[in-house]
Amino acid sequence: MTVNAFWTVENKEQFHEQIAGQQLILLYPWMGYRDVYLSYVKEIPAERFLYHRVTESKLSLLHWLQRLQNDLVFHFSEYDHTPLERQLNTVETLSNENAQEIGKALAQSLASLPQTAVLFLDGLDNVTLDRKFDAFLKGVLEDLAAGVRLFLNARQLACRDWRMFLGFQPVTIGLEVFPESAHEPPNGLNRPHLEVYAFGRGRAYINGIEIPAWEGTLPRNLLYFLVDNRMVTRDEIFKTFWREMSIKDATNIFHVSKRKITEKLASLIKQPDCDFTQYQSGFYVPSKDMIRFYDVATFEEAISAAYLSEDDNAQYQLYRRALRLYSDDFLVGMDAEWIHERRNKLRGQLVDALIGMGRIHQQHNQSNAAIGYYTRAVRYAPNREDVHRSLMQLYRQQGRRDDAMAQYRQLTNYLDQTLMVAPARETVELYESIAKG
Repeated sequence: MTVNAFWTVENKEQFHEQIAGQQLILLYPWMGYRDVYLSYVKEIPAERFLYHRVTESKLSLLHWLQRLQNDLVFHFSEYDHTPLERQLNTVETLSNENAQEIGKALAQSLASLPQTAVLFLDGLDNVTLDRKFDAFLKGVLEDLAAGVRLFLNARQLACRDWRMFLGFQPVTIGLEVFPESAHEPPNGLNRPHLEVYAFGRGRAYINGIEIPAWEGTLPRNLLYFLVDNRMVTRDEIFKTFWREMSIKDATNIFHVSKRKITEKLASLIKQPDCDFTQYQSGFYVPSKDMIRFYDVATFEEAISAAYLSEDDNAQYQLYRRALRLYSDDFLVGMDAEWIHERRNKLRGQLVDALIGMGRIHQQHNQSNAAIGYYTRAVRYAPNREDVHRSLMQLYRQQGRRDDAMAQYRQLTNYLDQTLMVAPARETVELYESIAKG
């Protein structure tokens, strides 16, 4: 099934349209979208809703089901635990056949809930997802009551072709944020998935596991630098981090720091070969053995696409996506020359997105929304005289003469105190026109 991930992720109505009438929905959002999907699911009309998250790693199917059973019993007084409990207590050696019977038993227990119920099962990658789990899921779906819907959030489940086991392919949402090659054998599913979020204080995940504290700041800074620069030479790296050192010393520190990053990633997913970069034609580039998501790259791609688009609706969606990604400034709390330069550049792109949204709303006579975006833009870029003028014009159209005059004073104060220049003639004439009433 091909789904437009942009719409699915960013648009609640599209998400609900994709899952309409489906009992089994497989989710694979990047970590940054997990809560977005959860909020969409919680808005589905249902008499009962259960969010169950697997936090322990390497759980067997039986151990996980016992935890799920406890959750269901605790939250729903009407839940009949007997069918599933009987199966869990009698099984000795789990086979595909009795795994399927356990699935049927869970479906029978769920049938005791009211007519409509939603189960959001999160973190299932922590469960052993083998052929026994496939048989279990098949059993659940064979006897699942019509009003019960299952949302399963798991990387491995979402990447799998289920037609062999279930006879159909469940609705899968989230995969389209990966490149197509992410799902092609032999390396698609087994490649580690690295997620890096640099807006805000910085977070990184490997296969959904957050990377904990680093051994010193250098490996962490180097990770963000190499992810932020898709093609970078060794000389550029050395000039950024070890400008005053000899080539020999810089080389030693670089390789030690890079190895610490690789070892940290490998230790979290128990996979020895876990290098996130590779050396190719004189450049360090993203490794082909790892699938990568980087929020800053997605932000910049949306901004670039908006620049090239001549369609207001497409621009609106692209700017909206970019603004959603920009949760805060680039790597807040981290201090380095390259970070400051990057932060300023991204702020400039943020301003462009805010102005673009303001312009679109202004053209569609949505003046309050336009004022909101323009106001945010001049907060980041108080020198943008054209945006101050747009605000003054909008205030005048709304009959807010005092606000228009105050906007002009805000501009003149800034120009006087920072640049020691007067506003442009066009701005002065607009002010005089407003002042005259």
